[in-house]
Amino acid sequence: MEPFRTFSFRTEKGKPFVASARRKCRFLYFYFINRDFGLMPVKLQTRFPMPIQVYVNGHEWLARKLKQHAIRYTKRENAFLWIEDLARAQKFSDRFCSLDWPSLLSRYAKKINPLTADLLKAMPYYWVTAQSEYSTDILFKKRGSLKRALSTITQSQHTVLWRQGSYELSWKKDPVLLRRRNRQQRLRSVLQAHSRSPD
Repeated sequence: MEPFRTFSFRTEKGKPFVASARRKCRFLYFYFINRDFGLMPVKLQTRFPMPIQVYVNGHEWLARKLKQHAIRYTKRENAFLWIEDLARAQKFSDRFCSLDWPSLLSRYAKKINPLTADLLKAMPYYWVTAQSEYSTDILFKKRGSLKRALSTITQSQHTVLWRQGSYELSWKKDPVLLRRRNRQQRLRSVLQAHSRSPD
């Protein structure tokens, strides 16, 4: 059972009205392996209007495009460390937003919600982006360039993150600042690991 947003009928001074409400219901999770996107989790709310959430990973999509076109790359977790042909990789990336998303997502809606074939046939899903992340992988052609930039990158990240936090709290007392510090340490270790990638 998970929370979801719905409505309820209420009365105030003898007059009924509709109000927003939070309830709990079951959600069904489906996991598809798509040829172009890899793992695609799809989440269906079992209460009307039965909204669907589809999760896609743009980096996984790009990795599969590169593989289809025999472009070599090195990837660690969800970041590209090296790409043989950056210009072509960028061209593929630029096409991501222009994909026929309604058609793709509607295919998954039909697979997991049988009501779209009859009862809800006249009411197709209206697709919106609930959450999106725009990412940039910065790749260096030479290790020396990365080493020179490393201290500047980590210093500016520290400054930005520290300004967002509270000056009065120490790292040890505030778990949010502690997470930010750990994130900075992870960035430094990842960047150092990346500097050992091919030139």
